[in-house]
Amino acid sequence: MRLGAWAAALALALPACAAANKGGPAPAPEARATDALTVVPCELPGLATPVWDAHDPSIGPADAPVVMLVFSDFECPFCARVTGTILKAIEAFGDDLRVVFKHYPLGFHRRARPTAEAAAVAFAQGGALAFFQFHDGAFDHQDDLSRATYLALARAAGLTDLDAFTRALDRREGRAKVRADLDLGARLGVSGTPHTFINGQPISGARGFDEVSTVIRAELAATSGRGPAAACARMKQQVTLRPVVPSAGPERLRVALGDSPRRGRDDAKVTVTVFSDFQCTHCKEAEGPLAEVRRRYGDDVRLVWKDFPLSFHPMSRKAAWVAREARARGGDDAFFRAHALLFAASPGFDDPGLVKIAVELGVPEERARDVLANKIHDAEVQADVDQGDDLDVAGTPTLFLNGRKVVGVRQADELVDLIDDELDAVDALLARGVPRAGLYDELQRAARPPSLPQKKPLPPAPKDAPARGLASAPVSVEIFSDFQCKYCRRQLPALEELLAELPKQVKIVWRDRPLEHHEDALLAAEAAREARTQKGDAGCWRFHDEWFRGQKEKDSLKRPRLVELAREQGLDVARFERALDEHIHRRAIQEASEAAEKAGVTATPTVSIGGYVARGTQTIGQLRRLVARAQGEVAAAGAPSHAKGP
Repeated sequence: MRLGAWAAALALALPACAAANKGGPAPAPEARATDALTVVPCELPGLATPVWDAHDPSIGPADAPVVMLVFSDFECPFCARVTGTILKAIEAFGDDLRVVFKHYPLGFHRRARPTAEAAAVAFAQGGALAFFQFHDGAFDHQDDLSRATYLALARAAGLTDLDAFTRALDRREGRAKVRADLDLGARLGVSGTPHTFINGQPISGARGFDEVSTVIRAELAATSGRGPAAACARMKQQVTLRPVVPSAGPERLRVALGDSPRRGRDDAKVTVTVFSDFQCTHCKEAEGPLAEVRRRYGDDVRLVWKDFPLSFHPMSRKAAWVAREARARGGDDAFFRAHALLFAASPGFDDPGLVKIAVELGVPEERARDVLANKIHDAEVQADVDQGDDLDVAGTPTLFLNGRKVVGVRQADELVDLIDDELDAVDALLARGVPRAGLYDELQRAARPPSLPQKKPLPPAPKDAPARGLASAPVSVEIFSDFQCKYCRRQLPALEELLAELPKQVKIVWRDRPLEHHEDALLAAEAAREARTQKGDAGCWRFHDEWFRGQKEKDSLKRPRLVELAREQGLDVARFERALDEHIHRRAIQEASEAAEKAGVTATPTVSIGGYVARGTQTIGQLRRLVARAQGEVAAAGAPSHAKGP
């Protein structure tokens, strides 16, 4: 593939491309050249580290008058694409061009940073040819950037001591280099990849050879002579440094640990609080990486468990009760034995299976049945759920690393990266004299406390808005929704549970908000309105329920299915079709939707309770507490609770 081209380019300018790291291993044999020229660091005023030096993989003579500084990301498809342009430029401009590679893994590319660190190790141990062979192999395997892939690429790149390579990965010896490149890129204004500077002239994106060569020719004309400092002089003239902005990382939230089950020392440097669900397959998958983190960091990391059973996992709450019963009898060790057994059986357990697990844990069978039948320990579980709701935990697993939120399954090396960053912050506190036992409290002191949604003025619901529940209920739960929105469908169970719990206190009010990019949503809203016209609120909600129930089926959102539903529910089909053909209800729906958008309802579902507006799918716990707050205000004011207009 491209390897021959890299090798040919390297053969032209070995001294510039494979100098060993200072204090590191000796350069690879192909890097030992007799040319007297060596890489001279390019230092700019205001920068703590050079723009380039011998620590950077590079191709081309050290005295080339033009330097192409390339910031790249191994998971970025555009970075892979620009490689051809770079090779073409090397071939076209020969000794007049030097290419310097910089790492710039983007945060949303989960595998980019560990791959960059592995590539940095390949350079340190094998020189530039090994680096660029690893570089090309990584781009060729963008769909499988794993530890096994790194080892295979290192072997293909000619590294003979794979044990040393593996040890360097484990010690993250490439981390400092990647971090330095990221810091430099931020100072130079890099915000995406690929991002190239040609003697300081920025080129963003994967541009073609014609555009790149035009800039190189202009720089050749503008640069006076050649020499190790020629390109750097142009860099100083043309580049503008951005101010230093300390990276604070994700916001730190106040996460109370309470008496939750935990593993690890109380004075651990990093506390990983895990909101999880015993019936969640993603939570089960996350257990492996979490175990690897505990093995790797030992006493520096503790794990704190929080129950967050999701409403669509019917057995997860019961499983949590069983684990809590085991803990009540045998402490945290017993809890985590239960934890292991429950995840081993997940997600397919049932009541008899849970009883069997409880008995295996030493719980008498009669007591186990009592725990399940009478919801013993549910208050403890619900307290965790309420806390998660306050922290905007919307799914599982959700982790908090010393209060910093991490959503979803993360592989071990991703967690390692996050924990290492957190350890840097913790070590700074220790250096200031904060005792190890007080680290978590010190970090939490400045953390943001959980906050409920704020009040927001919204237009009042139309008088003919479909409602479910007692008309006289004091609290209106208004749901801005879209029939084609899968998240709106997922909101339904919590709304139904709320209405079942509080039948005299709340009513559910539908607010049309069909989104423009959902092509079937507006017609579905018109159909629901016509169902209400013919059959009242009950007819509208029957239509609503059937429509959402079939949302995932093929062609279920198209007009033929609307007509079929109308026939099934006893509507006057001819009148129904005429309403759709003539768009009798469209104007009212659009006006209501536009008014909501102007008021800031830009996504679905959005819930408004007593004027408190919450965007996104809300859990039953979040809904309960908003209702409680609204009820308190209703009682104080003696008036129905619904959103008032501006």
